Amino acid sequence: MADKGRLTEHAFPRITKALMAELEERFPPRYPGLDWKDREIWFRAGQRSVVDFLAELFNEQVERSKPS
Repeated sequence: MADKGRLTEHAFPRITKALMAELEERFPPRYPGLDWKDREIWFRAGQRSVVDFLAELFNEQVERSKPS
């Protein structure tokens, strides 16, 4: 999704496993229904994009915290 170098350029607050679990539950990846309007699809895609971004940061933070 994002360039890894770009993710580590700036300090980002710690993301918790509990936060990621809550976001995954509230904004799960899903396919749009045929009855959805364009704006609803865009809106939900934007929500999910933020969750995906935070998940990538979370995974990166977990990897960096592992002992070498």
